[in-house]
Amino acid sequence: NYCWLRVLGSKEPTGDFTCVTSPVKNYTFEDASEYTLYCKVVEHKGSRKAVSDLFTIPVRAWNLPKVHITPPQEAIDAGTVSWYDGKYVGVKGEPVYLKAEADLNGNEKIVKYLWDVDLDTDWDEDKAVEQPAGQVLAYTWNTSVSSGKVRCRAVTNYGIESDPVDFDLKVYDAPKADPDGPYTGRPTKEVELKGSINTVSYPGASFEYRWWVDSELPERTLKGDATQKEGYVELTPNEGGKSGQIEYTGLSLGDHWTITGEFWSGGGSGADAFYIYLWARGTPTSEDDDQGQYCIAFDEYQDQIQFKFAGDLLTAVDQPNLDNGQWHHFAVVCDEGVFKVYLDHRLRLEYDDSANYPDRTSNSNALFGFGARTGGLTNFHRVRNIELTTGQPIDTDSYGKAKYAWTTEGTHEVLFEAKVATPEGLVLIGTARTSVDVEAGKPTAMPGGPYRGGIYGGNFSPIQFEGNPPDYVEAEDVGHIKAWEWHFPGALGEDSAFVWNPTRAYAKAGRYTVRLRVQSEFGKWSAVDSTYVEVVDGKIAGYVRAADLRTPVRGVRLILTSSHVDQDVLASIAASDSTLFTLPGGGIWTETDERGYYEFGHLPLGSYRIQATKGSGGQAHEFEKAVQVAELTLDAPNQFLDFVDLSVYPVGGRIVYSLQKNGMDVLVEDVEVIAQPVGSTSLIEALPSTRSLSATGTNYSMPLFAGKYLFLAKREGHDIRIKEDVPGYDPETGLVTIKGARTDIDFVDYTTRELTVFVEDPGGYPMPGKKITVSGDNGQAEGVSDTEGKFVVVLNPGKYTVRVPGADPEEKEVDLTAGDRAITMTIPVKIVLKVGPKPKLLDVPDEFLEQFGLTPEDNPVGYMYYYPPEPRTHTYTITATTVDGHPVEGFTLIVTDEVSMMTDEPPEEQELYVEGNQTKYTITAGLPKVTEDTLAAPKRVIFKARKEGYLDSDAVIDSVIVLGDVPVGTAARIISIPVVNYIVLHDPPGDGSYSYLDDSAVIRGIVYGMKIKVEDKEVPVYPSPWSYERKIKDFKFEKEPGPGTEYKDMESKGLLGYRNSEPTPGYFKPIAFGEALSGAGIVLAVGPLGYAFQLLKMGIKVGAMSDTELRGEIQYEVSPGRRLETPSGDELPDLLGPGRGDIYFGEGWTLGLQTKYRLGLKKEDGTWKLTTSKIETYDILERKNQYVYTTRDIENLIQDLERAIENAEDEEEKKKLERAKSAWQDLLNKNLAYIWSRDYVPVDTLDFEDFKQREGSALTGGETIIIGSWVSF
Repeated sequence: NYCWLRVLGSKEPTGDFTCVTSPVKNYTFEDASEYTLYCKVVEHKGSRKAVSDLFTIPVRAWNLPKVHITPPQEAIDAGTVSWYDGKYVGVKGEPVYLKAEADLNGNEKIVKYLWDVDLDTDWDEDKAVEQPAGQVLAYTWNTSVSSGKVRCRAVTNYGIESDPVDFDLKVYDAPKADPDGPYTGRPTKEVELKGSINTVSYPGASFEYRWWVDSELPERTLKGDATQKEGYVELTPNEGGKSGQIEYTGLSLGDHWTITGEFWSGGGSGADAFYIYLWARGTPTSEDDDQGQYCIAFDEYQDQIQFKFAGDLLTAVDQPNLDNGQWHHFAVVCDEGVFKVYLDHRLRLEYDDSANYPDRTSNSNALFGFGARTGGLTNFHRVRNIELTTGQPIDTDSYGKAKYAWTTEGTHEVLFEAKVATPEGLVLIGTARTSVDVEAGKPTAMPGGPYRGGIYGGNFSPIQFEGNPPDYVEAEDVGHIKAWEWHFPGALGEDSAFVWNPTRAYAKAGRYTVRLRVQSEFGKWSAVDSTYVEVVDGKIAGYVRAADLRTPVRGVRLILTSSHVDQDVLASIAASDSTLFTLPGGGIWTETDERGYYEFGHLPLGSYRIQATKGSGGQAHEFEKAVQVAELTLDAPNQFLDFVDLSVYPVGGRIVYSLQKNGMDVLVEDVEVIAQPVGSTSLIEALPSTRSLSATGTNYSMPLFAGKYLFLAKREGHDIRIKEDVPGYDPETGLVTIKGARTDIDFVDYTTRELTVFVEDPGGYPMPGKKITVSGDNGQAEGVSDTEGKFVVVLNPGKYTVRVPGADPEEKEVDLTAGDRAITMTIPVKIVLKVGPKPKLLDVPDEFLEQFGLTPEDNPVGYMYYYPPEPRTHTYTITATTVDGHPVEGFTLIVTDEVSMMTDEPPEEQELYVEGNQTKYTITAGLPKVTEDTLAAPKRVIFKARKEGYLDSDAVIDSVIVLGDVPVGTAARIISIPVVNYIVLHDPPGDGSYSYLDDSAVIRGIVYGMKIKVEDKEVPVYPSPWSYERKIKDFKFEKEPGPGTEYKDMESKGLLGYRNSEPTPGYFKPIAFGEALSGAGIVLAVGPLGYAFQLLKMGIKVGAMSDTELRGEIQYEVSPGRRLETPSGDELPDLLGPGRGDIYFGEGWTLGLQTKYRLGLKKEDGTWKLTTSKIETYDILERKNQYVYTTRDIENLIQDLERAIENAEDEEEKKKLERAKSAWQDLLNKNLAYIWSRDYVPVDTLDFEDFKQREGSALTGGETIIIGSWVSF
């Protein structure tokens, strides 16, 4: 049990303990005081119990303060807090005044309040703003808050905080009055003014609007101690006996005005006042000064707002905190002597002085301004953002609209005032100024139009213009027009005119601009306005034709006269037109052209008479109407008058080629037919013949009188003759008699052209038997090319289309108009490629095959083998011809060679230019390709040919199976071959001597018993002689054959040895091996051919060897080419024998062990079949890996590795380092001299004989030091 007792203060524990089984106990303290809690633990065991010592807990119980849900009532009444309608209310950018009070029992007290003003839901102690107890906190929000909460905690003198209490908060936007100006107007005319405010920012508020006209603000003057600061005026510094003013002279406030702004007082000892003065005779230097003025004083010394006149107090209200160092918004509103004073948007004072207001404001030279003063006590006094609503207020509706008419011109200042009364009782006033430009009497020019008239010399000219009539009044402020100023650019005569209705004439047709400006009787000129006048001229034109109404009559004279158009005007028109001529008696004339057409252009509008004449006496022509009349008006300025000549006959016929097309005549165009009357030298020409027949069935015609004519038809380069069966034609004289209209004077054009068509292939070789079609408007033909690829045809002159199916292009245009032509049509043909011969596996003569017991049939066709040391190649011969056997020279050969690829990547297409028609291409046996069954797969080489003008050849594909070795997997296993010590140097310990080996030494020795293990089979390994600091003395140092070696050592300068499997007989000698990827088993003596035989029979495998074979010895002879020296201070015992000593000098190498598929062929039952064997090969990755290390070097390496292991963060890296350390440590552990010095000498318990006896097997062992493959040198 846990037993508890509570006592007051620190009294001794007397009374009964309350025992519970839980170690937790809750207490409620009703009174604030100090207490002590005692606790003990009681444990019962049967009839016995154990009681612990008392545990003492001192407790202090405090009273918890409680914040009221409203500010102090006296602060609300005094207006020192921004509390309205149960919440704090303020204006964006202006201080909101907060004040809290709280209840607290006992002798503790509230020292401060903490306000959370960031408007979120969490209490943030670090951001809380502190309000000292009894004071007001002024806080400014720079954003509007439609509905928010601020929180407050009370804090006691012991730091105890109350629970937070929430207060509602609303922050309004500042009023933004928009006057929507500037405006324009005219004197005596009302101008509508439209003001607005951001009403959406004040839900539930009421709005009052007022416009003020002639609201000009005069320049201000700073007086006394007032100074301009950045953003405000400082009226007094914080010094005693100071006074400063901002003053306006001649300010006309009138009966209605509003003054707004902000003042700031504070920073000093609390005196005296900021004041506003109005209608003063002189400058008042204090709020109590008598200058006959109204005064509104914000007296921080008296904590009052005072309303005075001439220094006498009329009324006052208490107002604390005026000098709290915050900007306070003020407003004074006066309506005919009723004054209202607002502070921080709340009405604080109201006074009705309307009875005295007229007399007290009668001083026209009064002064107005803002002032402040200090006395024995001081404060800073500042003022800013002053706005005076001067001028005359006008009636404004509830939407902010008003109308006002100014009587004088000029720019008038107006002010828009908006007053907002929020539901909480705040009064916000916003003002904004704009201007009204009033301009009177500006008339509007009225040039009329658009106008339309004729050119000078005829009807509708000159043209009458009319502007503003003299008796027209546009508006009262404009009056009558007293002056006009016209401009007529392009008109005849003066450019300008100064009457209201001038006239002007124009010499040429067109559109002309007319400009006018007018002046009112008040002297105001209008802006220039313009219109346009369209001036038109006339035209009389037409045709003169023969009686058939089709044949034009040339050379008919047309005479134009007018009874009212000025003859000089007509003469000037003729002078500007080369086809018109004047008559001596007046009038103008022209003649018809070859079309029978005539024209009189650019005529003045009016009435005209046109007469047609041709010839005289017996040759005079008779017209259907010889005289016609035309009237040219504005609506119909152009007239067309045709004349019919009844004195000539329409004569015509047809002109055709001598060769018909499809049994039909072919008309000849552009032939000129000329008729010469007998006894006259004048010629009559018809229009050129056409390719189509007229309604009368002719393709030419001409007007002729009755009589005999010599006809001639001509066209350059053509033989055209009249048909001898023409009626009335006399072959002897060549004359034709005309007695009436005729359509039978025909001509034949005997002109022909020869067209030769050659059909060839792109190489220029003829292609016989090809169908040829020739077609045109003047004829057609069809045939086939002869043995020379030629086709010849005779045609009428003209343009033809030659078409040969399959040609490129299939059609060509040919023009036989000027003479004979030849044309060549080319038919693309496909290129035919011949590729050969196919590759054979064994590229040797048949006689050579016989030496190996093989026949030519044993040499497979379509096979090659992969042999990187001496890559196998095969050369193709590629010939390009056409299907007819013609050579194709200068072609592009496109090759896609998969066979030569040394990787699995797909081959890229090659383009090779071939000058002749034959070339060679060599492939190389690349990496074999393997099927899913691990057999050799075919690889392809693809040939294609291309040449411009030919069709691309078909692809010629040759499949080649590449045999050889293919690695299994992507990487070889890395194997380290045992490191061989060539020599170990020794020196006696402790005597300062040392051993050395200089570059004149030659090292000889025997290495045996070294091997690697592959799939449980062992293969012998021998050191390489190939190094820059070694040389082999050729056959000077030999060892007779014995049981350990079958062959003379180093006979083939060998590195690796292997045993070849059956059926290849015998053993291959150890030989030099340098083919990194080809695999073991390549025979140097036989070369690549031997490798091919291996592929034909059986792949080489790693075979098992007997112990005798594995002990094969090899001799070496090495010159190090450097000086090797043991340390002179060596203390280790001198243990002689290979593998033991102070310096190791030797070498090793690294192999890549790779599993491979050997892809080959096997002949079964006389047929070659693909076969695959799995082999293991070893490839040299590094041959030279010499080292010289002392035992001290290895100890240092081990220490470096230990530090690296300790600092390693990556687990894989740490494992690699630990393996390396183990390898080096194993190397030291096999050095018996090192072990003797490290483990036996220090303990002094064993002598060297005991050591040799214990380590005897090691002392008589092999000659190698093994280093793992993970060690890097």
